[in-house]
Amino acid sequence: MIMGTVGVIILAVMFGIPVLVKLAVFVGDMNSARQGGEKTDLIPPAPPWIEITYSATNSAVQNIWGYSESGARVVLTRNSKSVGSVEAADDGRYEVTGIRLDEGNNLFVAVAVDPAGNKSGESQTVNLKYLEGAPKLEIDAPGDGAEVTGSSNRLDVMGKTDSGVRLTINDRWVTVNASGEFKWQAQLVSGENRLKIAVVDEAGNRTEKELVVNYRP
Repeated sequence: MIMGTVGVIILAVMFGIPVLVKLAVFVGDMNSARQGGEKTDLIPPAPPWIEITYSATNSAVQNIWGYSESGARVVLTRNSKSVGSVEAADDGRYEVTGIRLDEGNNLFVAVAVDPAGNKSGESQTVNLKYLEGAPKLEIDAPGDGAEVTGSSNRLDVMGKTDSGVRLTINDRWVTVNASGEFKWQAQLVSGENRLKIAVVDEAGNRTEKELVVNYRP
């Protein structure tokens, strides 16, 4: 400490106070530059969360949102390709808008990068199906306008649709197997019988058919 003080006095005598002040400013600038180059935030943000509350849609363009660390930039990918990035708001909410979906599965993953450049791990993977067309519906039996006679008023209604759909006949639930096949027994009344068959897929696309069957005991 004494040697440092003596050195300062000698420099002041030899070069004058103005030179000494300039030297002090220079040393301070060097220290500031060195400290500014050091990365003090080494902790990465937590993985973002993707908030999608439905598994399928019939809309080709979607806005995907969720939560991340406030101020972090969230990078969103769909099927391993980037579809946009946005900075999370003060409350952590982010939203990437105008994303065009592929037909079928769309696998979304997000990562966050904080202002210090730390990168989070990946978010959960969320699959959003885009189903554009209405489900198929084929009626194998009976045919429209069929005539049924005899003592039995029971009639099998059979056909095929897409697997995973919800099917109703006259507003009654009917089971569809893994191959898309269904079979239901209708109880006919004398005269005209209308059979309304409807299928709805998980995206809300709907197909309906109506048959008329005439029964004479």
